[in-house]
Amino acid sequence: MTSIRSNDIGSEPAGAVTFSGFSPNVDTLLHRFSFKLPTQLAEMNETSDAGCAFEMRNVVKSAKKVSKGYEYNVLSFAQKIDGIDDAQTAYSVVTNSDQSRVFAYMAPRQTQSVEEFVQGYSEGDVVEVRQTVEGTMITFFWNPEIDEWDICTRNGVGGNYSYSQPIKLLFPVNDYPRHCLFDPRTDKMNYVKTFREMVLDVFRMKCLVEMGEYKEIRDFADIPFLADLPKDCFYTCILRHAENHIVYDTLRHNMQLQLLSASEVSDNHCVRAMSDSNTLMIAQSVFGSQPQIPYQICTKTELIESPMLNQTQSKHEITYEELNDPDSVFHPPAWILMNSTTGKYVEIANVHYQRAKELRNMQPNLRYLWLTMRHDYSAYLNAFPQYTRLFYNMEIEFSIFVNRVHEAYVNFYILKIRDTIIPKKYFVHAARIHHSIYLPSIQAGRKRSIKHETVFEYFNQFTPSRMFYFLTKPEEEQQPAVKEQPSVKEQWDQELQ
Repeated sequence: MTSIRSNDIGSEPAGAVTFSGFSPNVDTLLHRFSFKLPTQLAEMNETSDAGCAFEMRNVVKSAKKVSKGYEYNVLSFAQKIDGIDDAQTAYSVVTNSDQSRVFAYMAPRQTQSVEEFVQGYSEGDVVEVRQTVEGTMITFFWNPEIDEWDICTRNGVGGNYSYSQPIKLLFPVNDYPRHCLFDPRTDKMNYVKTFREMVLDVFRMKCLVEMGEYKEIRDFADIPFLADLPKDCFYTCILRHAENHIVYDTLRHNMQLQLLSASEVSDNHCVRAMSDSNTLMIAQSVFGSQPQIPYQICTKTELIESPMLNQTQSKHEITYEELNDPDSVFHPPAWILMNSTTGKYVEIANVHYQRAKELRNMQPNLRYLWLTMRHDYSAYLNAFPQYTRLFYNMEIEFSIFVNRVHEAYVNFYILKIRDTIIPKKYFVHAARIHHSIYLPSIQAGRKRSIKHETVFEYFNQFTPSRMFYFLTKPEEEQQPAVKEQPSVKEQWDQELQ
């Protein structure tokens, strides 16, 4: 087969193939395997199903999860990646509480190293190459015991959770300047939707677009499209939503689910890809799916020896425009190569996307993210301008905190006001500044005035994790002693350790 070349990635050695510039596709999770339930793991045997063999690995973690009043078991497994020492890839199985029924399975990202994948290639094998899609993997499954649809992710069931955490205001709303932009009716800077709420948003938009009307959808039972979905399968999708930001910017009207696979569980707990065309057509109409056009390689092994491995990693500044241009080097996040003859597959990451993801620095708490870069986040906002307002509010919040510490210092050490209660959250820093900066300057004969700038410099010595603790620690009121005792100073020092 003719090799596909592109200049998007960089120079390639002779005989190599570059898979880039494809029309958008979805990641494939088609694979051949079977497994016994954990209660039967000790047997480590294969099933008799043709082409459906998979050696079971140890359970890494088992967690009880409850959704809609039903108790599930989320079993996390680790499968060794062939060809990479000590490397493992995770996959999950969702069962009922006694592990007698399988509801869903979330496949590993890859099963082999690139080297092993190439070595396992035989003349005549068909290798499919697909682009991955950025988003969160969501699996829909039917629970016949409660007669309801539900969803799961790799580590949870129900979706009543999110990756990001809501950021609570550190101070009363009235303490913030009027130009700080957030909802004054709440005590949070941002509202974080759960994965379940995001999924419901997708179907609300689908009703509006396809049915021409807004439909009140409070839960999955209200979704009209699910009524026709076969219940003997589970459906794995990628969720894209504006409030589930990873690297690419997803506009609200582009929120969507993209079907990756439809699978069924046999009576002997063999999980396999659904082959019924009618079921697949219904699933694609419910969840939506971009055209899947695999690029097949079935000539010489040399054609797949070095795909995407020699990507030239540019160090130029990442811009929002380039990052969100589907034709740029930052797309797609990765490529999946699958040998449809052996069922083995490998993921090859896009180094440009990985560099952007490192800059994104995924943190569940955005306040901590801001603290890690508060001295200079211009490059970050150049790539991700949607955080400009939030970072600005945090800058204001940090200034308020510094002002409180400075006021505590002035009131106690300069104005000698001793009948006012000063929260320990601020006074502990005022005391430390007095003992570690002001008094040493007197002893050295270079008296130093304690100004706002001094307090800012004082806080520059602390790590982001310590600053996060100082900022978010609840206020604890105390009446500072008129005369500081050594034991009190030792307590302050211990507080700052």
